[in-house]
Amino acid sequence: MANMVQVTNLFNYDNEIGTSQKPPKLLSLADYPNWKDHFDQFVSWIPILEGYTHPTYSWMGKDDVSKPVSALTTEEKQLFDREKKAMASISMSLPKEIYHSFKQFKSSQQLWEALEKRCEGSLDVMKSRKDLLKKQFSVFNHFQNESLDDLATRFYHLLSELSSASVVYEAEEINDKFLESLPSKFDVYSVLIKEKCQIQNHAS
Repeated sequence: MANMVQVTNLFNYDNEIGTSQKPPKLLSLADYPNWKDHFDQFVSWIPILEGYTHPTYSWMGKDDVSKPVSALTTEEKQLFDREKKAMASISMSLPKEIYHSFKQFKSSQQLWEALEKRCEGSLDVMKSRKDLLKKQFSVFNHFQNESLDDLATRFYHLLSELSSASVVYEAEEINDKFLESLPSKFDVYSVLIKEKCQIQNHAS
């Protein structure tokens, strides 16, 4: 049973962050900010950010005929392959129920922008999300009987979401907030750590 749990956890972890050969999975639209961070590390962004237009040529009096892949130059083939990889990576990242809403988009840039618009929403939605995350940071605290590892995991997850929303706190604020969130049995250690940090700050 323990081995089964370990395999399941490893599978979920691989789905979340991806591997060298497999893009991370977007498990839900609500998890988009975390997925975007992991995806950023996986795929080449040039076709997505700059867009991709397949080369064309004139053929039998017709202009703008799509150039066969076999006729692409070395540079054109590299760009074509990167676009295909970017498109495939995004598509593979989306569960069927989510991809169904975006399958009409035929380029990585179009698909990415549509997904971004759907998940990040309007400026008002983004502002509301920032305000909510700031509030979560300000009231962050330990749960009853929560382990230190679980507390740290929750805290770093919140920091990741804040970073994705471009909400920045000073290192001192982050350290103080985490120390304040610790159970009362750690109060002595928290005070000692704060005093040490203050001494170091004054010394520098």
